[in-house]
Amino acid sequence: MIKAGRAIRQVEPGTVLEVVADDPGVENDFVGWCEANRHTLLSMHEAGGVWTTRIRREW
Repeated sequence: MIKAGRAIRQVEPGTVLEVVADDPGVENDFVGWCEANRHTLLSMHEAGGVWTTRIRREW
């Protein structure tokens, strides 16, 4: 979450950030994090224990 927060501040609004993680807790974490930070959670899927999450920076 910390790395994602740093990374999203480095990109322009409207940019889509893809985050890859192997922590199953990321599913709940990113839902709340996107709501709290006013970003859009575009997609999230798991394959082989690896979560890929796409988030659009809104501001």
